[in-house]
Amino acid sequence: MKAHRLTGPEQGELADLLVEAFTRARFEQMLSRRLNRNIERLVSPADDLDTVLYKVIDDATRQGWWVDLVTAARAARPTDAGLQAFGSRFGLGPVIVTPDGAVTDERRLLAYVRKGRTGYDMVEWRARLGEIEGRVCRIEFPHGRGRVRATGFLVGPSVVLTNHHVVEPIIDEKAPPSAVTILFDPAYREDGTSLPTGTRYRLAADWCIGFSPSSLMDRKLKPDREPHDGELDFALLRADGRPGDEPVGGSTADRPAPPRGWFPMPAEDHDFTSSPELHIVQHPGGRQMVVMVDNEAVIEVNPPGTRVRYRTNTEPGSSGSPCFGPDWQWVAVHQSGDPAFPATGVAGYNQGIPVSALRRATERWRAEIEA
Repeated sequence: MKAHRLTGPEQGELADLLVEAFTRARFEQMLSRRLNRNIERLVSPADDLDTVLYKVIDDATRQGWWVDLVTAARAARPTDAGLQAFGSRFGLGPVIVTPDGAVTDERRLLAYVRKGRTGYDMVEWRARLGEIEGRVCRIEFPHGRGRVRATGFLVGPSVVLTNHHVVEPIIDEKAPPSAVTILFDPAYREDGTSLPTGTRYRLAADWCIGFSPSSLMDRKLKPDREPHDGELDFALLRADGRPGDEPVGGSTADRPAPPRGWFPMPAEDHDFTSSPELHIVQHPGGRQMVVMVDNEAVIEVNPPGTRVRYRTNTEPGSSGSPCFGPDWQWVAVHQSGDPAFPATGVAGYNQGIPVSALRRATERWRAEIEA
C-alpha cells in the first residue's frame, strides 16, 4: 500500500468520519474482531469517543497500521459514503475513471456525476458504490502457459455470474474446477500489484448451475446475423460457501457488520435509449478494481435485445463485469469489444448482455440461484 503518513488534517478528517460511523463500543469491537487489536494500553474507560479516536489514529499513524484501520472501517461500514471516499484517496478502494481520465478529486467526480442533473444525491451514489464493491470479484485460474483473469459478481448467496468464454476451459474439462479462485476484497500495493489478502472461495463440487455459450457473430467483422437467445455468453458458478451471507472481509466475529449481499435479477427491463449512462465495475487484467463512469455511453441495442453496445472503456480481464445505469441499477454484463481492435488498434465500441435477456434465459435456474 501507499507509504504515506497521515497528516494532521487527514487524521482529523478520519476522526470526524469514524465518530459518525461508530459508537465507542462498536469501534472497539471492530478493532478487536477485525484487526485483533486491544487498545486498553492506549485509552482509559473514562475517555470519550473523540479522545479514543484521537489516541488510536495517532498510534495507527505513528506505528504504520492506519491502512489496516481504514480498510477495516470501510469493510464494517460498506455504505458509509465518507469512509468510502476517504479510503479511495489512498488506493484503498476502486479507482474511478471518467472518459477524461482517473479522478482523485471528489469535487471533480461530483461535477461529472451531477452533469445535466439537479439535486443529485452524491452521498447515496457513493454509498451504493461501496455496497457494490464488495459483491464484485476476481476470477482466476491457470490455463495452458498462462492464466485466465476475469471479473464476476454475486447474483445469489453462493452464485457468481461471469461470461461463458471466461470459464469455457473449465466447462470443456481442459482445466480443473479445483484450480479456480474466486477472490473478493483484494488489496493492492501502491504500484497496483496484488497483495496476498482478500476473501477467497473455491468452486463447489456441483459448481456449474447453468450457462449459455457466446456467439461466433461476436468475433466477426461483418456478422451475417444477430446473436440469438441461446448465445448470451454467461455462466452461473456455485461457490464453495455463501459469500453473499458473509460480511465484507469474510467470515469474522464482527457480527454487527452487514452481509455482503448480491444483485437480485431486476424485475423490469432497462431503457438504454432514454438512459445512456453506463458504468462498469471491473478488475482489468486481475488488477485493482476500476470503476469506469460514462454519462454518454450507450450506442445501441441490437433488434433482438441480446447485445448492447457502449463507449465505456474496458481492458482484458474485464469480461464478466457488471454494468450499471445512472442510479447503480444493474443493467448488463460486459462481454466483449470491437473485433476490429486487434487489427486496427481502434475500438468502435464495447459490448454487453442486457439483463432483460439474462432474466429470460436464467429463469429455469431461479430457485438454485436464490437458494
